[in-house]
Amino acid sequence: MSSWAQQREAIRRARARTNAQGSQRLPLANREAFFREKYTDWLAHVVPHLRRLRHSCKLLGSSAEVLDIIAKFLQVLTSSNGNVPPTGTSCDGATCNTKVNAVWLGLLPEDARQQLPFFKDLRLTYPKWKLWPYAFAHFGDFLMTPSNGYFHVTKRYNLQHCSGIRKVRYPGCAVVALLIMFLLEPEHKITTHPNMLTFPHRWANEQPRYGDLWVDVACELDKGISHKTFTCVNKQSDADAAMRSSPPFVPRSWSAAGLHVHCLISALLCSCTGGSPGYSKSQMACNGFSVYFLMLLHLHHNLARGRAPNEGISHTTLRNVCSAAAHAVNCCLGSHEPRYTQEIGIEVMFSEVKSPFRGNPTLKDMLYGTARLAALKAKALQKIVALRDCLQFWSFICVDTTVDELYDGLRKFWGQEGHSFFRSLAEVEDPGDLLPDMVEVSLQDDQCKDAATTHTEKLQSMRDRAAVMEQVEALCSQDEPPAELAEARPADDQPAPVDEASILPPEGHESGVPMTLHDVLVIALHQGGPEFDIGESTALGKGACLHRMQRLMSPIRAFSRQARLEENILSKGLLEDRKAKANDWNQREHDLVVARRMANLSHQRAARSTAWANASASFVQEVRKSIRRLPAACSASRLTVL
Repeated sequence: MSSWAQQREAIRRARARTNAQGSQRLPLANREAFFREKYTDWLAHVVPHLRRLRHSCKLLGSSAEVLDIIAKFLQVLTSSNGNVPPTGTSCDGATCNTKVNAVWLGLLPEDARQQLPFFKDLRLTYPKWKLWPYAFAHFGDFLMTPSNGYFHVTKRYNLQHCSGIRKVRYPGCAVVALLIMFLLEPEHKITTHPNMLTFPHRWANEQPRYGDLWVDVACELDKGISHKTFTCVNKQSDADAAMRSSPPFVPRSWSAAGLHVHCLISALLCSCTGGSPGYSKSQMACNGFSVYFLMLLHLHHNLARGRAPNEGISHTTLRNVCSAAAHAVNCCLGSHEPRYTQEIGIEVMFSEVKSPFRGNPTLKDMLYGTARLAALKAKALQKIVALRDCLQFWSFICVDTTVDELYDGLRKFWGQEGHSFFRSLAEVEDPGDLLPDMVEVSLQDDQCKDAATTHTEKLQSMRDRAAVMEQVEALCSQDEPPAELAEARPADDQPAPVDEASILPPEGHESGVPMTLHDVLVIALHQGGPEFDIGESTALGKGACLHRMQRLMSPIRAFSRQARLEENILSKGLLEDRKAKANDWNQREHDLVVARRMANLSHQRAARSTAWANASASFVQEVRKSIRRLPAACSASRLTVL
């Protein structure tokens, strides 16, 4: 028996002995003894159950537990559906979902995957692409198209550029910054320069760098972005994350050069996930590869330069962005649209199911909510909006015919001849289907072909098949082994030069709206100058880098605007930076809002001034009291000395 149980048993026996003697319980006047008794009784009851309470109330915090639950659920779902699996799973980039995302991409160890019920039957295919670590999963003949939540990845990637304290690089701020530093931490040293002030390392948390361009989102305030969006008041807002990386709020200035690169990567990821309906499969695959390789270059460049971790994207976010791009490329191999495999569709569906219930819904509530949602959708499908519009349009193109007359006649026709018309088969020789220029070919004419013609056609088909087979074998023989990062070639091996014909387009060929990173480069190279001749003296220095970025800004903005339009989160008016003309009512409402804001500001200033005056008066009173006590203290000290 444990010590707590023994103590509780002793208390019970003491109470029984006291009741048997007819005496009273511990008096309320002795509060300490009464509290000790109650507290000991409560602990003796709770402590033995703490382990069970903790295990029953905790949430899923292990990725192995989530993976095991998902594997069992998919196994039951597939077996109950005639061995036809779902298209995959969709989750966010949380820590508990890392192994679920890894098993779909072939990153989980093989021995661990073979112990899972559903995933052990997957067939993983590792494509022979350079620097590509991911695999594609098949269950039988079905291509699996999972997702790790584009909107969550975008918000996390965007927040990486909004955190930290930036280095102060303005000459006029040196005195103020020095004063602040000495007031807060006077023991630290500060390195000063005529054009730069550097804080200690634990104060400096620079923004991520892409290449040699640093990202600073403070310039977005000059373009009218709201303060709540800029300060990330609502970190879960998809619209705020899209605003912080959209062209209307990114200025065309040298300080926003790195911000344009951030917008480009966000737009590339958006074009192959959230905005995929506006792009072809080839364009989506190209943009997905571009996101992955840009992130890989970002990681390698920062490691090669020896930069601090706070000057780049965190490794967890970088892995999530790359896996989202890999899932998008995977969807391009099948018929599924990447936008409709994201997690947001599941969240919207469950929010509609849970909306009628307050508190924490139960399993029975989920069944009722699902039935309600299905009934609402079935009711919406019963509406005849399209039929109404067609009847109205047909009445417009007819003479003296109303919608009611058309609908009554259509109902009579459908009841008498409609079903039979669509169910009847076409006649063998329908004279209405014959055209004047058609020639009837009989079976006898087919049999009367020349034997030489038949042999010639067979030889041509065999020759074509042989040529196709030779081409397929040649393409297969040119495949290179998968280039893994661990087995990369030595650094002294120079890579093959890039063919400029694959980048430079024909003269005069320029697309209007860029749809891929290749199109962005095409437009920039057409408009560029000698600063794009990488390797030459004209392309050296920071000035040439800024000139190249200046040429790239316009196509990047166009590409980002198109991707955000397809994403359908921000309005077209916002992305095009258009403002509608205000009427008299809106103008008066705007003036009233401005007046209320100014009144609130004046009240705040008055309250602050009053508080400052009260604080000053209190400080003066304290000083006067101290001065009055000073002569007495001095005389007392003089007497003590004497």
